[in-house]
Amino acid sequence: MNTKCVLFDLDGTLIRAVHIHRQAFCDSYREVTGKQISAEYHDQELNGLPTKTKLRKLLISDDLTLKISNLKQRKTIQLIEEQIFFDVEKVKLLCELETLNIKIGCVTNSIRVTAELMLSRAGLLEKLRSCLITNEDVIHPKPSPEGYLRAMQTLCVSPLETLIVEDAPTGRDAARASGAKLWHVRDERDVTWEEIQTRL
Repeated sequence: MNTKCVLFDLDGTLIRAVHIHRQAFCDSYREVTGKQISAEYHDQELNGLPTKTKLRKLLISDDLTLKISNLKQRKTIQLIEEQIFFDVEKVKLLCELETLNIKIGCVTNSIRVTAELMLSRAGLLEKLRSCLITNEDVIHPKPSPEGYLRAMQTLCVSPLETLIVEDAPTGRDAARASGAKLWHVRDERDVTWEEIQTRL
């Protein structure tokens, strides 16, 4: 085993939250602009991107971007508090990795307040607090590898010693560009201790 570090994406990898971001974004976009975005379009074209990047792709003006972003954040927090709960299996996974002296971290395109709330609700924040890289900690979010490279620097590991767990295309692009090993999962249900052991 030459893996010394495992870095996780957050939404759709550690936590079932893709639907939360989709609902909060699409509802906020509709309320402010009066226009609809389909779930299919969101998942194919926008999933995994920071809110402001999504809005730039949709050619939204700066003043409406601020309104939509603020509303989306309020809706996201409400949905997290309603739908995310303690996750025994993911806690076990992180504990098992620590037992093997494998360093762990989380790199997400979410803002810090959202990421910390999600991880706290799931019981994972204390395990990942020392290496939690959000889109507020980098100049270039995913698909740039900057966040992953910063996490490796924080944990004093090289890309060749690192396994990255990702679901979304932007995250997978970031992982590949970092030079680390990539485990492409369909969603958080794939991320179990039994499965990850075979990839260390």
